[in-house]
Amino acid sequence: MRFGGQILLGIMAVALLASVSMADEPDAARKVHIETLLKQADVLESHGADAAAKGLRSAAEQLRQTKSSDGKGLSNKERVEIIIREGDNNEFAQTSPNKSRDEDRRRFEEIRARQREMREEIERKALQARKAAEQALREHEERLRDREAAERERHERERHERERHEQEMREHEGHGPEGRDHERRMLQERLEHLHQAMNHLREAGMPDRVHELERQAEEIERELHHHHPGHEGPHPPVEELMGQIHELREQLHGLRREVAELREQMMHLRERPAPRFQPGEPRPDDFRPVPPGRRPEEPRPQPPEFRRPQPPERHRPSFEELKPPKERVEGDKRPLPFQPKKLEAQKKAPTKETEKTPPKPKKDKDED
Repeated sequence: MRFGGQILLGIMAVALLASVSMADEPDAARKVHIETLLKQADVLESHGADAAAKGLRSAAEQLRQTKSSDGKGLSNKERVEIIIREGDNNEFAQTSPNKSRDEDRRRFEEIRARQREMREEIERKALQARKAAEQALREHEERLRDREAAERERHERERHERERHEQEMREHEGHGPEGRDHERRMLQERLEHLHQAMNHLREAGMPDRVHELERQAEEIERELHHHHPGHEGPHPPVEELMGQIHELREQLHGLRREVAELREQMMHLRERPAPRFQPGEPRPDDFRPVPPGRRPEEPRPQPPEFRRPQPPERHRPSFEELKPPKERVEGDKRPLPFQPKKLEAQKKAPTKETEKTPPKPKKDKDED
């Protein structure tokens, strides 16, 4: 490639010499020669010899400017050397890009490494997204299965309830012993629940509710006595019986709810600290506004089982009883009152021992 470039440079030099030799020719010949050089430059550029084409174009430009320079400038030999040097530099820049080639190779490797990292990152994110989608799909399927199982269970429960209700209706429609026994069992169960509720209400201290439940229990007992097996007579219609049963069930549910509320209130009261007022006294939080035209309700005394146990009353002795006696009585162990004058007299009075043996004088050390 370098040898071919030298050949092209030779052609350029010959063309330049021809242009220099024709510098003194008329303008028409110079123009024709310039056009020829430009055509040759186009041909060389089409074959890939950009440096040679550039040299021919520069020679044509110099030939065009020879007239304006008025014969001043470089010699022909110097011009040829400059053109050859420029062509060599351009050819070296195009034919020997070792450093730029290494730099391009390094950049290409960096780009490939970056593409590889991006591809791995995209694959990893795609895998994570696929796993998350699979997990969400499994959870959705599990929720659907649970919902279907709950629906099946509900339908099965409704079916059993409907069959049981139909069986009860058939038994009541037949008015046979099975229907009477079933009704008797239901009344007995309700009577037992009423007795339990009455016990709870007695413990809660609500006698009014207890009396009301007692009346209902008496009605149920009369109804049980009326529906004994030996009774003969017209039976009430099935719709009326079912309505009564439904009403009794609602009352029973209401009683159970009230009993549960009373139990919660009792537990709450047990957790509260003991009051500081006497039993039977109205509490500060027991105030209720009385509507006009009605007498305020007096506080009802609590039953004895709900009253707070009080300690037994003790005998409080009077001041005279607590006063100690002046003289000790036989069997009395109480201490005598403090008598400071008598104690001083006892200290001053000499005893017999002190009178017989007077105290010895102390000997001095000087006398010894």
